[in-house]
Amino acid sequence: AMTKAGAGGATIFFARGTGIRERLGLLGIAIQPEKEVIVTVTDKDTTDQVFDAMVSAGRLNHPGMGFIYTQDVGRVVGLIPQEQEITEEEAKQD
Repeated sequence: AMTKAGAGGATIFFARGTGIRERLGLLGIAIQPEKEVIVTVTDKDTTDQVFDAMVSAGRLNHPGMGFIYTQDVGRVVGLIPQEQEITEEEAKQD
């Protein structure tokens, strides 16, 4: 959903944490499942589109489904716009 909205890519990793759903676990016992964390950098023109697409795809507007936020990035190197294609040769260069 986010690439269709204009994000060029993402870094995805797993983390542990607790939220409303975990505190309300079976019999009131706290559980700590792994959570998927998705980090993406977009230009200012596509931020709102990508944000809205991620909220919709992840159903993040429902309690216990996760959260999303934006943060300004002062400087970035290596961000390739989605519409720019790179060759295999360029990808292999050090």
